[in-house]
Amino acid sequence: MALKLKRLVGQTDSFVKDFMSFVKEWKYVRLDLGDMFVSFDVVSLYTKIPIQEAFDIISRLTDQDTTKLVRICLTPTFFSFQGEFYEQTCGVATGSPLPPIVAYIFMEYFETKALASVQFRPEKRKRFVDDTCVV
Repeated sequence: MALKLKRLVGQTDSFVKDFMSFVKEWKYVRLDLGDMFVSFDVVSLYTKIPIQEAFDIISRLTDQDTTKLVRICLTPTFFSFQGEFYEQTCGVATGSPLPPIVAYIFMEYFETKALASVQFRPEKRKRFVDDTCVV
């Protein structure tokens, strides 16, 4: 299932597969007078992903069985902290291979939706998971 979902990642022009590629993308960029270089970071991305919206996105991109498996793997999430058990009610948990893929898919959807609503598109933009830089 993770492999099937992984194929959906990297569908935007801004996608960067790893941090070293992210650095290479920006290493030789020259800014003109009047350009603005802006950096964005989503704080605590995994715990802020709206789960139902992520399921809706995945259901549009995949088949019904894959969507069901993703739902089973991501809900409910229980964890232990200092001897107490808790249920995570927001976002996705870290520590398994699936949440990073879901985060990538959600961020690509979010980025596409955000760019569709702006009047001026950035000249250059690159994103590594939740770290985005634009000129």
